[in-house]
Amino acid sequence: MTIASATRRAAGIVAGGFALSAALDAWLLHDVLGAGRLGWLAAAHALAALVTVTALALVSRWWRRGSQPLIAQLDAAGQGRFIERVQDGALEWADVGRSINVALTRIKAQIDDRDLRLGELHAEISVDPVTGLAARAQFMDRLATLLRDPDVEATGGMVLLRLDDLAGLNQRAGRERADELLKQVATLLRTRVLRLDEGGGTVARLNGADFAVLVARVPSDVLNAWTRELAEALHGFKQRELTDRPRVGWLAASVFHGGETLGAVMSRVDQALQSAESGDTAWQMARAGTRRGPAVSLAQWRSLIDEALVTGRVDLALAPVTAGNGDVAHQLAQVTLQNAQDRTFGADEVLPAALRTARIADVDLRVVELALARIAGTGDEIAIRISPRSAERGEMR
Repeated sequence: MTIASATRRAAGIVAGGFALSAALDAWLLHDVLGAGRLGWLAAAHALAALVTVTALALVSRWWRRGSQPLIAQLDAAGQGRFIERVQDGALEWADVGRSINVALTRIKAQIDDRDLRLGELHAEISVDPVTGLAARAQFMDRLATLLRDPDVEATGGMVLLRLDDLAGLNQRAGRERADELLKQVATLLRTRVLRLDEGGGTVARLNGADFAVLVARVPSDVLNAWTRELAEALHGFKQRELTDRPRVGWLAASVFHGGETLGAVMSRVDQALQSAESGDTAWQMARAGTRRGPAVSLAQWRSLIDEALVTGRVDLALAPVTAGNGDVAHQLAQVTLQNAQDRTFGADEVLPAALRTARIADVDLRVVELALARIAGTGDEIAIRISPRSAERGEMR
């Protein structure tokens, strides 16, 4: 029940009481008083009832007016604005106002503490505490943003650096020396990236031993030369005895295109990095990914792979694997195929689809045949990768 409805009920009861009193007086006194005096008595009862009802209405309005600042204060709090009000009016409303002020002050303090903690957590997530570089989450957000730009042919370039046996260095030489290596690498990357991007690009520490550099709109040849120079600069850390390993680490680089998936780009660069490690080369330039067209369903992939194998639309994309001195050690061959509309699909798209459609062994066998034919024709040294499932087939033995 609201104050207004309670007031109306009270006014009705008062008016009814005065009417009943007037009727009883008229019945009891009609023999004593004349008609004129009875009229005046009835008018007096009516006037008293009117005054009482009016007083009740004014008190009700005054009471309700005292609640309006409290309602406005609570509405403001619901919108995130915490206002402390000095409450006037009825003493009861003043007590309620003080209680609301205390409650809102506590709530605001809790929200401020939460925001402070969230800010600290965001800083921890966004910045690596040892090097001051961007953390993995910030790097991945920036890469995803660049990949959403389909209008630029070469949307950007990425370089991945993996330090050699950082955990072992920490155990053998101590944490201070390992941290010093991390800080020196971070400084080198920050300084060198300015040659690619005057804005500094994005330099991040992805995890313990992995660093990454991300720049927008960089040509492949420029990224290639920059990565080679970075490998030479890293070799200087060995001469300064910042590490006790034969080399500081390995590098892999690749340009990427708008429309590629984040997973495809990261997988391509990571594979190039693994090739550099397994081949004991200082750095590796990954083959650029293909631009994406419309999505291809699993059933379409099955037909596409079968048709390409039959019609000879399977080919090899070669990427040079260089030694520490910059000489080409061998060529890494990866599969590509074309559909009837001459759309080219790279290994980062074909191989996962071949695995899901149970066509991986057929694709790997064709890659082996094409690589052997190229070796026989040119004498080049070519390396390939095949799936463990393919190695079990008799044709591979």
